[in-house]
Amino acid sequence: MAFATPTELSGRLAVAFTPEETARAAVLLDEVSALMLLEMDWAAEPEEVDEPRWPLLRMVALGVAARWWSNPLAIASEVIGDYSYRLDRSQMTGLDFSESERKLLRRISGRGAITSVRVVSGITSDDQAAWSPYSYPGWSDYR
Repeated sequence: MAFATPTELSGRLAVAFTPEETARAAVLLDEVSALMLLEMDWAAEPEEVDEPRWPLLRMVALGVAARWWSNPLAIASEVIGDYSYRLDRSQMTGLDFSESERKLLRRISGRGAITSVRVVSGITSDDQAAWSPYSYPGWSDYR
């Protein structure tokens, strides 16, 4: 099950889908949803996701799917005679997430506000003594 439906994608694009396009849209939305679950590092199926998160997940899924639907070959530029067209380098193409979509997916999954800080070596016993609120027998002999 996907985070959005072909009917919602059709509404986002303001285009009426044929039955063949509806089937293509369903496969596309399944693929986008699978990529979203992978990006969020979730093992859950879409139907197992908490209800309050659905509108945001639907928004991301429809944005990525609409971007792909509008440019399925991920063309960044084209030239035909005097006509030329080029997308901005920062504009996303294909089934990749933009940086803002990645940040939103991280926040939805609960990973956005927490980061890991690598602690390097160099901690001395003086540092350990300063951290400890207790005095242990034999601690002074340890240093």
